[in-house]
Amino acid sequence: MGGFNALKMLLAQPADPVYWAGKLFLIPFFIVHFGGFTFVHGVLVVAFFGPKGLQPFDLLTAVPAAIRANQLRWGLLSLVASHGFSFYWNYLKNGEYQRASLNTLMGQPYGRVLRIGAGTQRSGESWWTRSRFANSFALPP
Repeated sequence: MGGFNALKMLLAQPADPVYWAGKLFLIPFFIVHFGGFTFVHGVLVVAFFGPKGLQPFDLLTAVPAAIRANQLRWGLLSLVASHGFSFYWNYLKNGEYQRASLNTLMGQPYGRVLRIGAGTQRSGESWWTRSRFANSFALPP
């Protein structure tokens, strides 16, 4: 999601020299800020929901291992292909890049990540509440 968004920012309104000046600052800022944001999100997901004994800060090892262990290769490939097709069809072919605003592009991925995070949080809360509720009524052996 972030890689395609950085490409969108790079290609937005290519004929406007003022936009190129803004891109020199905003694209590196977006990469660092969104990268840090998603890194912390990934660390929290691995720490809360990952297997025990896994180092949550070692995402370069943990994430590929989780993709292999859970057979997520085709799902990940489908996600990248879908975003790639949308990038080509909507952004490039239909000329959306000529109307795109850097400010809008800068904020778009955060809303998606926050919705995903809220869903993950609700799932975790639901699981925790059910397991806590079930354990409070467990009969002694």
